[in-house]
Amino acid sequence: MKKLLVLLTVTFLLSLSVPAFAAIGINVNGQDVYSDVPAQNIGDRVMVPVRLIAEIFGANVSWDEARQTVNIVWQPKQVISQQVQPQTYDDTDYEEEYAAAYEEELENARQYVIDMYESQRIVLQAQMDQEWKDYCKQYTKNSQTIPDKNSWSYRELQKEYDPYFKSLEVQRDAELNRIR
Repeated sequence: MKKLLVLLTVTFLLSLSVPAFAAIGINVNGQDVYSDVPAQNIGDRVMVPVRLIAEIFGANVSWDEARQTVNIVWQPKQVISQQVQPQTYDDTDYEEEYAAAYEEELENARQYVIDMYESQRIVLQAQMDQEWKDYCKQYTKNSQTIPDKNSWSYRELQKEYDPYFKSLEVQRDAELNRIR
């Protein structure tokens, strides 16, 4: 009887220690993305494979064994958009229909440029946020206080990243003007 009670207790305790993971999907720009390493919800945070997400946004990912560090290198690229030229037709009866189709093509091209630059802005913001987290982690090792985003340090970090954000805006606006 004692062995049965011990066996039941051990089984119960082991069942409590095994977390139940529900499948978490990853969707980027409306497309489902699959990975050999599943996304997980740990401590109210969703953890996804960094290589998968970084490579989707065009970054190069490498592992530095000596420093035990993941290196992500992302360079914003100049976007070369296609010039959308109106098609010419001999039949004037369909002129309005073709004009509407042309406007739709232009709108699709504009939306593509906006979406692409927004994804680059999100990646750049994530880089800045990670740099801020790393700074806060280092700062709290030496001090009991945690710096906030109103601090001088954060404003300096923003100044450092502002040219990159502005460059993305200028490139996006130039591409949008070319499509008009």
